[in-house]
Amino acid sequence: LSLWWLPDVNNMCRIRALEARTRSSAGERVVAGRPGGYNLGFYINGDGFQQEAEVVLMEAGKGEKKENVNFIVIPSPLYENAFRFEAAFRKGYFLAFRPPTYLRMIAYNGGKLPDKTVIDFTLVDFQAMFKFIDVEEVLRPVLERHQRWMKVEEVKADPDVAAYFQNILQKPMWDDEDFQTYFEGHFETWEYRQ
Repeated sequence: LSLWWLPDVNNMCRIRALEARTRSSAGERVVAGRPGGYNLGFYINGDGFQQEAEVVLMEAGKGEKKENVNFIVIPSPLYENAFRFEAAFRKGYFLAFRPPTYLRMIAYNGGKLPDKTVIDFTLVDFQAMFKFIDVEEVLRPVLERHQRWMKVEEVKADPDVAAYFQNILQKPMWDDEDFQTYFEGHFETWEYRQ
């Protein structure tokens, strides 16, 4: 996801999925610095009784669907360097994350949040985001690309795995026992045979 800052109001933005090809981008992938693409969007009725709304990917060209895709970025009153995303045209509705995978717009005017709900977010520069990649995010594409049983030596020899340990973790490659421990410890995802 990326932020597309809007000139209409200070701190107004759209949150969009990069590289999404849409009608408004003439079928080309959307990249930084180019408008268009799919944005996080929502439908909130104006009656004031709606407590939450689903967040969906919504195509919106320049100036379109402002009431459904525009957010005001507000500093978090609780966490340093964190932000809240309030619906620009529906004051009091904030972007919320509910684990494990749900994004919602929720009505919030202070006080206690519903259980397991997050409305304060930190922003990470794309260049720095690679430092937060989990080993599963590296191993899964490597193993899926081969679509067969792989020896640990083959996994360790893969350039993406080697680059992860060298550049991201900045630690030596795990030995065979470390990989065995990892795979056996994550048996719900991986099947390991000696």
